[in-house]
Amino acid sequence: MRTFTALAAPAMLLLCAAAPASTVPSLDTLPAWFEPAPGDAGFISRRAEGQLHFTGTSATLRFQAGPGLPAAQLDWRLLGAAPAPKLRGDTPLRGKSNYFVGRDRSAWRMSVPQFARVRAAHVYPGVDLVWYAQGRLLEYDFVVEPGADPAQIRFQISSAAAPRLDDSGDLVYLIGGLEVRQQRPVVYQVAANGHREPVRASYRLLPGAAAGFELGAYDPSRPLIIDPVFSYAGYIGGTRLDIARAVVIDPNDGGLWIAGGTQSDLDLPEETVTVQRRFGGSIDAFLAKIMPGEQGGGEVVYWTYFGGSGNDEATAMALGIDGAFAITGTTNSLDFPPAGTPYRIDNPQNDIEAFLIRFDPNIEGEFAMTYSTLYGGTGREFPQAVATDGMGRIVIAGYSNSGELPKGNATGLQPSNRGGQDIFFALFDVYAPTGEQTLVKDSFLGGDSTDSANFVAFDPQGRIVLAGVTMSSDFPLAGPSYQSERPGWSSAFVAIIDPALSGLDQLFYATYAGGSGLDGVTAGFLAPTGEIWLAGYSTSDDLPVTPGAPQRFRNGPVDSFLMIADPREAGASFVKYATYFGGSNAEVPYALAVKPDTGLALIAGYSNSIDFANRNSPVLVSESVRVLESFFAGIDTAAEGPDAIRFAAQYGGKARDIAYGAAFGPGGAVAIVGSTASDNLPTASATGKLNPPGLDTGWFLVLAP
Repeated sequence: MRTFTALAAPAMLLLCAAAPASTVPSLDTLPAWFEPAPGDAGFISRRAEGQLHFTGTSATLRFQAGPGLPAAQLDWRLLGAAPAPKLRGDTPLRGKSNYFVGRDRSAWRMSVPQFARVRAAHVYPGVDLVWYAQGRLLEYDFVVEPGADPAQIRFQISSAAAPRLDDSGDLVYLIGGLEVRQQRPVVYQVAANGHREPVRASYRLLPGAAAGFELGAYDPSRPLIIDPVFSYAGYIGGTRLDIARAVVIDPNDGGLWIAGGTQSDLDLPEETVTVQRRFGGSIDAFLAKIMPGEQGGGEVVYWTYFGGSGNDEATAMALGIDGAFAITGTTNSLDFPPAGTPYRIDNPQNDIEAFLIRFDPNIEGEFAMTYSTLYGGTGREFPQAVATDGMGRIVIAGYSNSGELPKGNATGLQPSNRGGQDIFFALFDVYAPTGEQTLVKDSFLGGDSTDSANFVAFDPQGRIVLAGVTMSSDFPLAGPSYQSERPGWSSAFVAIIDPALSGLDQLFYATYAGGSGLDGVTAGFLAPTGEIWLAGYSTSDDLPVTPGAPQRFRNGPVDSFLMIADPREAGASFVKYATYFGGSNAEVPYALAVKPDTGLALIAGYSNSIDFANRNSPVLVSESVRVLESFFAGIDTAAEGPDAIRFAAQYGGKARDIAYGAAFGPGGAVAIVGSTASDNLPTASATGKLNPPGLDTGWFLVLAP
């Protein structure tokens, strides 16, 4: 049960470590610990925002005054509990505390042990209480033994007004100028196979400004855990501009792989084994791996730059079945680092080119970058998506203003740019014997206006699936198109390219898919069954919303949409599922993750709706929208009506926050990344935001199933 998160109308009070002038350690952590108080008077935990003194059945947390924050004291106690439960420190830490105070040496305290957790045994019959910290958030659990009664647990904050329950089920107290909230409890039992079985739980308000728990049915013969939803969040970056664009959850250890762009020069420890240790240009692409820290929050366990002396930024990343990543982005560096047998190592236009990297995390050091190449035509290429089949074939796609592409004439599909900014795709085989042969084929695709591909994938037949936005009235169509004419000013599109064929026959399928307004696909997912999941934005009132959709009508000027389409079906059968999602202003998604076996889709992006429908929020929700808030929502396409929104939340601080990437991991874990100018995101980050106010830095959020 996450508790004692201090807020100040309504910004979360978090520790922000001071940053050095030029470089910052990338593995910076400030762990919290508990240690015995003097005179065996319980345990204390000294923290930047205050000090906790825990005596078994009571705790006092003193908040220090700060900018815009008053000093305050929170007095928490259990009601009807054992008068003197046995206390012990759990999970010893390597550190020791020493106190050399005053001239009396006999009063000095040396080698005071530090612990990650403190346990009070049998505060009630059969109930233990455990205090610990996740990053800078104090938390406690109740562990209920078989046969013990959880209804006996009651607690009170005597220094606060009577608590209230907010719409998300959080318990909220006011103490002077501070708002203190305990997040909605999560209760579970562990089955014989080790899986957690959730138990329905909520807070119960009691007389005398006290509270307890209301539980659903559970097995009284097994232990019951009142436990936090294990989640962690943090900033990623340094003292300058940083943006996290893409995320993949490692299927082996659950760590986060994050790619993006950075201006920060991190001082990596000498023992860090990396591809490129030093920051090379104005902006460098980066790849980082983050694991949960021992004390909560996240710890950067790997970091590498990719780049030359110019501007380089990663925009998309995909993980193959071979365990290697395909990473793409933009560069104008003349000295971008090559690897393997690259198609091109020079930048003849001295302008923006695409880059493609194959990175194998199973290989140590610089050799982890097994392939790296530049790619582009006579103008500029902006790759927005990448896919890998895990067997050496990688495709990148986006938009281009080049007049011609390197192998466009030989490919014969669409050799010239028809609209000024057209879709491009480029297919590579990184195992080809020569650099020239690694570029298999490339082509434009588009009409008389602006077109962009924002999603690309390989289908089981090895064909290339594209989706995005088109403003062209003559977008090339093929197959049993769902819509043969552009219905609005701009439209979503779906296209399938068969690279095994030649000429115009390569366009296997293409259709418009939109309403009478402005519509576009920003992210997608290709299911093993061949259905295409699409997320995007819409100003149309006539999208083909399906019966039972959680939101059947557009609420704001711009709403998100989620659609499942099947190109194998003609006519109205093309759309298998469609719903709007949004409030009274704007919601635009940039990321989509899908668990097709359960029908659950996760969309994430930005929102500025003041009436955003937060539902079952696993994060702290701001009371008001400041500029732009990131948002995420889990939509169950197998359910109907409003209950299909399993969870939804705006996540942000006092400035601009945007989500760019999302992923599901083993067991249903969720990861979301993006950029923020807020220095008060509700995170467990040990360092806080290191760059100046108003400058974007990266952020990540991980939620347990």
